[in-house]
Amino acid sequence: MLHTYTDSDVSLLDAFVSSTAWAGMWLLAKRKLENWVWLNVSNLVAIPLLLYKELLMFSILTLFLFVVAIFGYLDWKKHSMPLTNDFSSFYPVMIVIVFFY
Repeated sequence: MLHTYTDSDVSLLDAFVSSTAWAGMWLLAKRKLENWVWLNVSNLVAIPLLLYKELLMFSILTLFLFVVAIFGYLDWKKHSMPLTNDFSSFYPVMIVIVFFY
């Protein structure tokens, strides 16, 4: 179907990049850590695809976004880990507050 309705010679790769980017953005809206993985996969495939299409400036932009997404994943992973451990230290305080309320 993609070969019929488009003149692109790499329509399957275009569809793959679009679908993985869409999945990543959907997971980002849901605040899921896995969104960075999908966005990185999308960018990783998009960079050589854009170079093949001779879109140099877009490939440089996508490379920049790829690097930002790697740092975003690492930073978000680092900040999301302590949140689950920090709240466990407040449980005794919450129990005392509820008990005396």
